[in-house]
Amino acid sequence: MPVGDALSTATVLRVGAAHVLAAHPHPDAETAHSGALVLRYGARFLGKPFLAIVPALIALEYGDFMNGEAAWEFVTKRSNLYPRADVIGYMHDGKDEMLPVKRLDLALPPMVLAY
Repeated sequence: MPVGDALSTATVLRVGAAHVLAAHPHPDAETAHSGALVLRYGARFLGKPFLAIVPALIALEYGDFMNGEAAWEFVTKRSNLYPRADVIGYMHDGKDEMLPVKRLDLALPPMVLAY
């Protein structure tokens, strides 16, 4: 299971071109969603920061696998040791994807996705 946070009640506000997560609606902003949300975190693509993959499973070149917190920890802190490791997960739009970790730009902050 990918790393994420479940919120039983939250509000997503649209402020100009940005979306903001808030505890309650604000009179000066349009409410895009109110209710239960799941937040997931995506690693951005190298050279295409508008694309991100939510890691569900990491396959190391020597046969080990990681998921959950261990997978996220590997991607963010130790992936430079194994640049050919495969990241298996889903894209920011929900489609399944698999790619080598060396195609990720880990210097950028993760993309926060709300479902």
